[in-house]
Amino acid sequence: TPPISTHITHYLLLSNSHDHRILTPTTGRYKYAMDRHYYLYILANAHHTVLYTGVTGDLLRRVWEHKTKSIKGFTAKYNVNQLVYYEILTSPTEAIAREKQIKSGSRWRKVALIIKANPGWEDLYLRLLN
Repeated sequence: TPPISTHITHYLLLSNSHDHRILTPTTGRYKYAMDRHYYLYILANAHHTVLYTGVTGDLLRRVWEHKTKSIKGFTAKYNVNQLVYYEILTSPTEAIAREKQIKSGSRWRKVALIIKANPGWEDLYLRLLN
């Protein structure tokens, strides 16, 4: 298996994730994609003692940033880089509201969400790449 950075570089080149246009074959022109998704995600450290909740429009890119510690902060400091839970939402407003709802809950509620969807606390990042 190639290193994570190889997977991500390939993904970014294919999806051009910062340009949300798609080429229309009949006209040869670009149009903006209407089915943009937003993601609420929870990361954990290796021992599952630290959790981090976030929102993004590009889940693979954002998790890669956590894994490579390219953005300094909480997750880099505490080695929180395993994607253990995520939800797909249709608007940024909906994603932010859900993030606030989860962050306002107890750790126990976050753990219950993770266990229901991912009982083995598997790192879902590699599954998303395949």
